[in-house]
Amino acid sequence: MKGLFVVKRYARALFEVSRDNNRLGDLKEDAAVLNRLFTEASEIRRYCLNPSDSREKNRILIDTAFLPYLGEYTAKTVETLFQNGRLEALPYLADALREEMDRNAGITTVIIESAAEQNEEDRDRIVGRLEKRIGGGIRPEWRIRPELLGGMTFQWNNRFLDMSLRGRVNHLKGTLKRKTI
Repeated sequence: MKGLFVVKRYARALFEVSRDNNRLGDLKEDAAVLNRLFTEASEIRRYCLNPSDSREKNRILIDTAFLPYLGEYTAKTVETLFQNGRLEALPYLADALREEMDRNAGITTVIIESAAEQNEEDRDRIVGRLEKRIGGGIRPEWRIRPELLGGMTFQWNNRFLDMSLRGRVNHLKGTLKRKTI
């Protein structure tokens, strides 16, 4: 889990160097390569999250699974993660890069949880309203949580908006408790 927190600094530095050298296109490709690698080869993900104590084994992994497929700046970042003993951060690099690119483009990731699946028309309407409320583009991440009973919750940046039936029932319970005491 510590890799998740460490990787954001590396991703920001990699993004800035790529942007300053007009290599953001390469960076997007590298993020896609990393994402595909960790999605399609889950054993590499597991290994990175629990790397070997053998520096030689870790070196072989970096040299064969990563460096040949990445652009110059991303390869240097992976090399730096290895040199600093931070292989556990590597599986999170693609997501951290996407967040950094979105932030730079003014796009906000919003986690939308609902009790049931939404049809495409409703999703588009919800996204449109959220973009107006937030004041910019959003990247929705849809999740199903039946325990919400109905309605939805929205999470973005450090904000949380609960418009679920479960949230309204809990709010009503709290109100009733305060009034009866």
